[in-house]
Amino acid sequence: MPSGIKKTENYLEMNKTMNIYIFFDEECQEWIIKALKDHKFLSRKQINELLWSKLPIGYTDEQKMKRIDNILQKMRKINLITPKEKRHWFLVEN
Repeated sequence: MPSGIKKTENYLEMNKTMNIYIFFDEECQEWIIKALKDHKFLSRKQINELLWSKLPIGYTDEQKMKRIDNILQKMRKINLITPKEKRHWFLVEN
């Protein structure tokens, strides 16, 4: 454990939660990449349909939309995908 950080139940719980979200984002990215390879492009509606049922049940619709936004933006920032043509997402050609 890093120095200066107390070992508490909240700290351990926070780390468990953060690890789940890191893994979940990567898994969602893999699903999006696979779908884009299969279909060449996806609309935002199609991405929502792909991921919606995989998001935590306790999330509100607003939280699910924000989560998907964050995943897409993270993928865009690392140059995996790009938006083009009326909100359609494409894999970046390398």
